Amino acid sequence: MTKGLGKIKKKYIFLGLLAVIVLVGVVNTLFGTAIMFVFYNVFHLSYWLSSASNYVFGSILSYFLNKYFTFQSKGSSGKTIGRFVINITICYLCAYGLAKPLVRWELDRVYALPYTRRWMAQKLQPPKQPRFWMMENCTSRMAGTPPMAS
Repeated sequence: MTKGLGKIKKKYIFLGLLAVIVLVGVVNTLFGTAIMFVFYNVFHLSYWLSSASNYVFGSILSYFLNKYFTFQSKGSSGKTIGRFVINITICYLCAYGLAKPLVRWELDRVYALPYTRRWMAQKLQPPKQPRFWMMENCTSRMAGTPPMAS
């Protein structure tokens, strides 16, 4: 009988921890989304700077949420903060150091090349800001207005 209760207790402990992990993830995601939105749309920072701010502030929040809620650690933070900062810095450099050139390469390959060929074939001048063509057309379609002339 006690074996059965032990299994049930472990199951509820696991489900409770899973709920905490999910809740911490949701809070951190909402916080990061808000940071990204405010920095990009209100402060008019670049996408990459807004994304970096999201990463930095989200990492700080993640550290404290996980320390106090997920792992319920009461100990000193000095040594672990140092390791956490090093870990986040390495992850950031790897993720964004690779992401920006890969995204630029992919967007140039998929979107810019066909339009460049068309401009050359028709001897047209490319728009002054061709990188915003896709965003402006997508947002104008969502707003119900006709897209820009290309």
